[in-house]
Amino acid sequence: DARYLLPQHEPLAIMRHSTHIRALVWADSTANVEMKIDGVVHPHPAVYRGKQTTDARGDSVKTPLWVAPWDSAQYDDGQVHELEVTAVDEGGRSTTVRVPFHFSLDPVPLDNGSRGGWIMRQSFPDIFRVSGLISYLLMAVFLVITPRMYFVALAEPRAWMAARTLAHHKDEARVRHLWALLRGNTNPLALAKLGLALLGEQTKFLVSTQFTAQVYFASLPAFFYPAYFFTMALAALPLFTGLLIPSAGPLGVGSVYAYGVFIAGEWAPLLDSWTYALASISALMVLLVYLPVAAAPPALFYSPYGATGRPWYRGVAVRLAVAVYCIMYLGLPTLMTVYTYGFPSIVLGYSRAWLFAAAAVALYVLDWRPSAAQHVYVQVPSGVRQEE
Repeated sequence: DARYLLPQHEPLAIMRHSTHIRALVWADSTANVEMKIDGVVHPHPAVYRGKQTTDARGDSVKTPLWVAPWDSAQYDDGQVHELEVTAVDEGGRSTTVRVPFHFSLDPVPLDNGSRGGWIMRQSFPDIFRVSGLISYLLMAVFLVITPRMYFVALAEPRAWMAARTLAHHKDEARVRHLWALLRGNTNPLALAKLGLALLGEQTKFLVSTQFTAQVYFASLPAFFYPAYFFTMALAALPLFTGLLIPSAGPLGVGSVYAYGVFIAGEWAPLLDSWTYALASISALMVLLVYLPVAAAPPALFYSPYGATGRPWYRGVAVRLAVAVYCIMYLGLPTLMTVYTYGFPSIVLGYSRAWLFAAAAVALYVLDWRPSAAQHVYVQVPSGVRQEE
């Protein structure tokens, strides 16, 4: 169908040199196949050129191929033509299929009232490849590498953390003040101004506290180095290794990387590996955003004068949402991988099974162990850990 051809991915120029029209007709007993082009009966009748074989159970199997010779040059005029194929069985029942075709490399627009045609013409391998690569680089640079380099470069980490704490307390007090003004105001213009001011201050507070949390997280060896390992593993190690082709025996064992599959000594860049890697990248990104703020004591961000209890991001709903997210995007895919590719996919599943296990341990320590609600472990930037 000329409406769905993808010139960037299909050898459309081959049609200009084709010698036969080929049609696949599935029927228990086909008596006749008629072809028309632009409503005119094709001068060359279609003939059956399939093969009839017998399967292991003794049933007859036909290859449903019908062909008719044609001169493709007659239709190489840049116009859209229509091929109509009608199949009639011995009982007189018929089916007609119409297919638009043309020989131009310019795609025919899909007039379906939506953006379906534009979507279909996109290169999804490139979309997943670029989105996966950009997501990974943003995660590695801004959530892992930059905070660690910033922490190492600090001359006085304790003084920097104290200054950041004071700044966060001032920002948080300003946000609370704007909320109070917003609640007690009824003037529409004033509400609009206060809403914009509150949005700006709240965004500033969230971004600045997240950066502080990332730097603080970089000072916790027990958390940072596993996070660094899994970030690098996504780029250097296979997502998992398993029996990718069971029927091939030992030769079917292969490794799935974020950017392709290595099996039987051959390298195959596949779209599936990028879609598989995106799940691990997105899950690790969520963890690298959540774990730093979960590990940091709330006193770094919120003044004790304005504290009304546990911060919103430490509530049961948020903790449960993060746990469910990790189960959906790491736990269940790990079980599916084991079921499909065998037990080695767990042992050698660096960026899926191992990541899920590490995430489960980290979330248990920070969120779900019995003492998590009473104790907050603080890594003082000078390198000494104490418990509050």
